[in-house]
Amino acid sequence: MKQDKVEKTIFFRVNKNLKNEFFDFCKRRGISTSCVLRLFVLKFLDGSVKPQISTSNILYTGKNASMGFRVSADTYTKYVEKCRKLHVTVAGVFSNFMLNCIEQKDFPFDIYAMDAE
Repeated sequence: MKQDKVEKTIFFRVNKNLKNEFFDFCKRRGISTSCVLRLFVLKFLDGSVKPQISTSNILYTGKNASMGFRVSADTYTKYVEKCRKLHVTVAGVFSNFMLNCIEQKDFPFDIYAMDAE
């Protein structure tokens, strides 16, 4: 009998305008935001994508909105622990990643036939 994989949801708050812009950015590329964020987490954990730090006002002003997506419980634990070790917040890492994608008009990794868990 196949055992189900235990999953957890990563929840974070982000600027509402940034969330909407990132959603549109991903939609124009034909991929869901949750898939991109799962791929980002995996790349962040394996060290191939480093967290970006931005002082853009969009990260610190305006209304916030919630976002969330599911990952394996193991991935969730590793991601939260890595953020702690780097002294960065879960939300800060995602917000900066999203802003960087929009500003660079691209993802910092290739997206093609990749397994996002």
